[in-house]
Amino acid sequence: MANKLLIIGKTPPPIGGVTIHVKRLLDGLKVNGFNFRYLPLTPIKLLTLCFILPRYSVLHLHTSSIIVQRYISVLCKITSTKCIITFHGDLNRFAEKDLKKVEKVLKTIDIPIVLNKGSFDIAKDLNTNTIKISSFIPPFETEELSGAIKKLIYSIKEKYKRLYVTNAYGLTYDKYNNEIYGIFDLINHFNNKADDALVVSDPSSQYLNYIVENKIKTNDNIFFINEHHSFYELLKHADASIRNTSTDGDSISLRESLHLKRVTFATDIVSRPSGTRLYKRGEYNFDLGTADKDGAETESLVINQLIKIYKEIQ
Repeated sequence: MANKLLIIGKTPPPIGGVTIHVKRLLDGLKVNGFNFRYLPLTPIKLLTLCFILPRYSVLHLHTSSIIVQRYISVLCKITSTKCIITFHGDLNRFAEKDLKKVEKVLKTIDIPIVLNKGSFDIAKDLNTNTIKISSFIPPFETEELSGAIKKLIYSIKEKYKRLYVTNAYGLTYDKYNNEIYGIFDLINHFNNKADDALVVSDPSSQYLNYIVENKIKTNDNIFFINEHHSFYELLKHADASIRNTSTDGDSISLRESLHLKRVTFATDIVSRPSGTRLYKRGEYNFDLGTADKDGAETESLVINQLIKIYKEIQ
């Protein structure tokens, strides 16, 4: 089965939901002995793609760039290559102009893969081959936390009763100019919680830089981890995780939290997996109670589901 599947995307660094998914997908295909080629998503590779693509019967693209999605969908049509695109964000997040561009891509490609019900409702009307699959694949290898992070965690646990974690990949805003990850709201909330510690995982350092530059108040119970690290490993030390986003796809970090049986809080702005404790953004009550035991839905099946799609589409 030589030259059947070409996967295009990015792997960490930087760390993000898309890059983590792509890395774990590649790892999972290797573990299962599935033949494929991975092509890093770079401008040079995209320019030479027209010469590479005819060798493959199926392409699977992972990117949030509408321009790249459109470019590759057209190339696939020209070369008669079956095109699969995973839309990693919520399709409802787009402004009308961008949504119309995405709709054209959805109509053009062979199989759109979406991550939540809201996106599925939009895409299914445009392409009946649309499939909803979780983006969460458990890690295949352990990435140890650094000594500095471990030392920080131990000191936090000695001083505070509960440890909450949240993560962000840079300071970004949605189409309504809301801060997407809701970190500043969480800081305001936990500034008044003397017994609770909040750890913000942000390898980009953008939040901490903004806070320092704008002299935003953060009490001693709020911490930032800015170095490269595994959020999955950090979750193992937490009592609970918080996903305070204004928009979302199918959050990998949320499903990691459920997979590790941590109490998992998330905004109700999109459909969430079983076991998530939903709340409206701005209405914060993060009482732990009893941990849920459901875990993330069908996370062990994602690799198998994708392999099945690859085999059936060829």
